[in-house]
Amino acid sequence: MVVLREAGTNGLPLKRIVRNVFNIANSFFYQLNEEDVYTDVAAYLRTNSRKRGALVKKMDKRGWYSINYSSIQVQQLLFDFGNQEESV
Repeated sequence: MVVLREAGTNGLPLKRIVRNVFNIANSFFYQLNEEDVYTDVAAYLRTNSRKRGALVKKMDKRGWYSINYSSIQVQQLLFDFGNQEESV
């Protein structure tokens, strides 16, 4: 979700999301296969963007996704995250 939050309302294409997730999760001691990451991320985005109140939504462009800012869950997460930043 961090990747999509940084992208803002413009969203990102699936390949770019996969590359960012791969780079974040991959390490020297835990090697990931990029094809497996692609499969998992694509499945997650596909299933979770279909629900009305989902965290992620499909954009008008094919294969693009962004955070669904109208979702109650997203608003709550942003509210909680905002409180954490102020208390630091």
